[in-house]
Amino acid sequence: MKKSVHNPVVLLSLLRPFFHLALLALSFFVAYVIRAYTDLIPTVQLPIPLIYLDEMFLFAVLSSLLFVIVAAWSWLYQLFAPVSWYFSRYLRVFFIWFVLITFLWFYWNWFLFVGGISRFIIIWSAVFCFLFLSIFDSWYGVIKKFFEKKDTFKVLLCYKNIDDATAVLEKISIDRSYSYKTWIFDETESFPTKDFDVFVVVGTFTQHQLQNLFDQVRLMGKSFYHISESFFLDDVIYQNISFAGVMAMEYKATTLDGRAIVIKRISDIFVSGFFLVFFSWLYVLIALFIFIKDWFPLFYVSERIGRWSKPFRMYKFRTMIKNAESMKKDLIDQNERSWPLFKMKDDPRIPARWRFLRKRSLDELPQVWNVFIGTMSLVGPRPHLDQEVAHYQPWQKRLLSIKPGITSYAQIFGRDSLSFDDEARLDLYYIQNRSIFLDVYIVFATIGVISKGN
Repeated sequence: MKKSVHNPVVLLSLLRPFFHLALLALSFFVAYVIRAYTDLIPTVQLPIPLIYLDEMFLFAVLSSLLFVIVAAWSWLYQLFAPVSWYFSRYLRVFFIWFVLITFLWFYWNWFLFVGGISRFIIIWSAVFCFLFLSIFDSWYGVIKKFFEKKDTFKVLLCYKNIDDATAVLEKISIDRSYSYKTWIFDETESFPTKDFDVFVVVGTFTQHQLQNLFDQVRLMGKSFYHISESFFLDDVIYQNISFAGVMAMEYKATTLDGRAIVIKRISDIFVSGFFLVFFSWLYVLIALFIFIKDWFPLFYVSERIGRWSKPFRMYKFRTMIKNAESMKKDLIDQNERSWPLFKMKDDPRIPARWRFLRKRSLDELPQVWNVFIGTMSLVGPRPHLDQEVAHYQPWQKRLLSIKPGITSYAQIFGRDSLSFDDEARLDLYYIQNRSIFLDVYIVFATIGVISKGN
């Protein structure tokens, strides 16, 4: 489920891995103090082995990071996961982590840790870790439930027949995590409100009706559940899930969700920040070239339509004459691309001195700033103008379910030579099959395409 990032539950969930790291470090420190400075058996002083503090610290850091990595990989840190199943998953994570640090100690002791790591510290730090994290996460669950009651998930329940929805309504009404409104479905009406977090369809709907409902909800960035028989809709990812104690089918527009979207955003920030710093000289050279040849403005700023149909300002180096926009209407009959996109082979608005910048896509470099601030991504469907989006067919509007990108899957398979229908189909394939490896492949393939001047 999705909710505003300003919700206290989200902030608490984001901080939880850092609290875990601190408590893990505390566990190792307590075990170290007990072993090095206290009598394990009262009145009996056992030999205290030589403990290298720097090696102990390194082992503690590696072990703590390993726990957080295993927990993240096991989906322990989901932002909106119910508390009810949390501890069963936590026990599994703890067991895997303890096995891994045991192997770390067994295979790296006397090699990476020359002085050797005390077995007492490993065992008792695990005990304290389990104790501290269990106490913390118990309080975390209490606090989370408190905030969820104050800021509930807003549910819009859609049905045709009240008999189909009665059981679900009874479940939601006693669950304090939800507040809800109902909508008796009418195909002639649009959504009665956009103020909801979760859209739930209950009962029998035709495949066409479900597809239309989902296509609208995906552009709002909301969660979509179907309780009843399911259909295989177009461009949809399916997942079984429990909603208010009732089994439902969750429909998703893309695999780019949860930790995947966090990883993609971190990658975008890191790569774009690196590029902006280390290639700043290239930006200066191109800006200086445009300034010498044609004075100001140096940049072309265009309002494009991004994720969930939200407009944003996209930046490019200006490679057209100053009155290019006013000339476009006189050239529209010479368009060589399928509508709604425009392309001319020998566009008179592009001076010959600037065609090299466009051929090598150097005019697109300012969009790296769009990636850094979060209005675009490195990889995603190319953004279009409002008047172009207005001519999208309904199925093409699914492209707006993720952030647009500097390059896309379609860009490496023909670029401007593709019809818009073919471009849209390739980009929808990307949305459904997106992965880190596919992103890396597209980036390197784009570099190859640009180097050939295609």
